[in-house]
Amino acid sequence: MAPEKNMGTTLYSADKKVSKIIEWKQNRALFFSRTANTPHSYSSDSISDRITLIYNLMTLDIKGVCKAEKTFYPYVYFKSKFKFNCN
Repeated sequence: MAPEKNMGTTLYSADKKVSKIIEWKQNRALFFSRTANTPHSYSSDSISDRITLIYNLMTLDIKGVCKAEKTFYPYVYFKSKFKFNCN
């Protein structure tokens, strides 16, 4: 949203190497499906505050998410029900 100039967002590959740098542009939108395999970071130029709007779309359709992300449903279901950190 603001300011006009600042630093952008860095997307990484699964092996933690820089995959793409999205340059900051005022009023630009960046959409992605966040999983354990979508590491990213952001920073500010330390001159002006980076004002952003973050929108997290949530769902209770765990099976649908597992299908879209090609993950093993029983593992995700068990992990979510018992709140275990299985990593």
